[in-house]
Amino acid sequence: MRSQLLGGNLSMIRRQSNAQGFVLIAALLLLFLLSGVAVGVMMMTNSELSIGGNDKESQIAFYGAESGMEKLTSDLASLYAAKQSPSAADIQALTYATNTPNSAMVGSMTYAESINFPVDGLGNPAKPTSEIISSGPNQGLTALILPMTLSVNSLRPSNASANITRRCFNSVCSPPLT
Repeated sequence: MRSQLLGGNLSMIRRQSNAQGFVLIAALLLLFLLSGVAVGVMMMTNSELSIGGNDKESQIAFYGAESGMEKLTSDLASLYAAKQSPSAADIQALTYATNTPNSAMVGSMTYAESINFPVDGLGNPAKPTSEIISSGPNQGLTALILPMTLSVNSLRPSNASANITRRCFNSVCSPPLT
């Protein structure tokens, strides 16, 4: 009976030592799996940070282009308020580098602006078309309409860029032409 007990204990000890080897292998596999998950989460976080940074730069470029468009539109309105019939050189002078938005508006930005409009044979703005205004406070007046396309491209040092193009119709109201 004693040998049966002793023999039984020896087989139990062998099973326990085999089970301890399995626990070690299982723990290593679990550690490897959790390390892979941690690396994956870290890579995903880094890519999200990069995407967020790119989005921020794109937004700044967009707002820079928007501020450039607002400045160009305002300068064009001021030009037409000062001169009823500006020359092509006067209009194009609005797009010169000395007239673009400054760093107080949006910092670290490079601008490219353009104004396109129909010209006559001498290079001056073409004769505007006339149209009688049919409603509103200026009803009955004649509008002189000159179509223009304004374009502003802004570029950030990170190469994020935005381009805004607007078509506008510059008009001057006058009494009906007879």
